[in-house]
Amino acid sequence: MRLLAFLLFLVLFLAGGCAAAVYFWLRPPLDDHPLAADPATLEAGRYLAALGGCAGCHTAPGGAPFAGGRRVEGPLGTRVSANITPDPASGIGGMSSAAFYGALAYGAPDYLHPLYPAMPYPFLRLLTRTDSDALFAYLKSQPPVATQPPERRPLSPRLLLYAWNAFAASRGAFRPQPERSAAWNRGAYLVLGVMQCGRCHTPTNPLGGRIGAQALEGAQAGRQWSPAIAPPSLAERGWTPEALERYLESGRKPDGGSTPPDVWAQKAGLAALTAADRAAVAQFLFGGALPD
Repeated sequence: MRLLAFLLFLVLFLAGGCAAAVYFWLRPPLDDHPLAADPATLEAGRYLAALGGCAGCHTAPGGAPFAGGRRVEGPLGTRVSANITPDPASGIGGMSSAAFYGALAYGAPDYLHPLYPAMPYPFLRLLTRTDSDALFAYLKSQPPVATQPPERRPLSPRLLLYAWNAFAASRGAFRPQPERSAAWNRGAYLVLGVMQCGRCHTPTNPLGGRIGAQALEGAQAGRQWSPAIAPPSLAERGWTPEALERYLESGRKPDGGSTPPDVWAQKAGLAALTAADRAAVAQFLFGGALPD
């Protein structure tokens, strides 16, 4: 009888510990913010969507923008991208700003449906809540498109993704480096977070998580090799800050060659950068050691 009571206590203790971990660390409680619709917020959201390549992943070939249906490679295999138009049944029409931020920052819009890491939340976690809300407002302003909604079961293998998150996904929003300039910090925020450059340029460990100590040091991305862009790799290959800014604007390389159109199409977010943000990216990538 004592053994049975002990085993019951142990099960309840472990279950409570897991629930606490999910609630307070893997997906902490988040406040809902009212949805803004002013022009400045919507423009900020549009810019973030362009830099992050949201349409590239969430638009199927020949499909409506942001309506999902595209196959996307991720650390745990290929997944089909979700509908992120404001359709209430199959898109984000019924989602709150807290759930949206939970998806970006923790890979979980709610506690029972964590996302597969084909959704790049290990990078988007760096977004500020203000930018998350602006992006959400912009997406909610787009035309709703009804698609076949994915099956959502009360309990599913998706819950095991919390284990992957614990071992392979980093946590925490972007922390500016006070000893660095505002431009350098802006560049770090864009490169490491919004633009998700590490998806292609950072190697992975056996679990599929990015190796932080080798950030931006080059990696195999699908069938092509993405070269190192971490300081001082670019300088060693003959790049200068000015040459990088020209490349970010036009795809023109320092040797005069051009990036192939199909490759440049995958980098559409680069061409969307403002002149100030191109300079910030260049300052970050030529500015010494990466942040921890």
